[in-house]
Amino acid sequence: MKITKLLLLALAVIPGVAGACWYERPPEFAEVVKQADKIFIARILDQRVTDRFSYNRPVIEGRMEIVETILGEQPAFEQIEFSNGFCGGVRLDVNHHYVVFTAQSGNVLKLVLADNSMISIESEYIPGLDRQNYKYPFLKSVRAFAKNEASAESIDPFPNIERNGTVKRIDCDPCRLYEK
Repeated sequence: MKITKLLLLALAVIPGVAGACWYERPPEFAEVVKQADKIFIARILDQRVTDRFSYNRPVIEGRMEIVETILGEQPAFEQIEFSNGFCGGVRLDVNHHYVVFTAQSGNVLKLVLADNSMISIESEYIPGLDRQNYKYPFLKSVRAFAKNEASAESIDPFPNIERNGTVKRIDCDPCRLYEK
């Protein structure tokens, strides 16, 4: 009886253990860039929560528009699927622009938890102003990589994106606490 009470008391004191999450780490950003045979700019048109689940979270699906192809053939993606949530969830904002690095094909781009393949460029991208858009270091480095003038490691998205962006999740210290 005393052991049960001690165990319950211990679990009450450390609630983080009961609510822990775990997900398989996606490849690092430079690896995602190296594996991509398509790099493009896309805009998220809309999103809706579905009744399907992935990673014990509802799947969110949305429509996307390809604005510009930077590397490879014009992708056929029209939809995107991802999960959002506490640890490793992906956040995409409607009407925002993203640079996408992928080797996927088909009409639906499927993201994993803490996905590193989409980088928000909303703060530095204005459709139709190419000269303006490519003066920023991140987009400049993406273009240079696509032309084989730079390495994947030279593309540094971190100064340009918010902490709630997908790539920033790779350095999420609280998430590391919950790794298996």
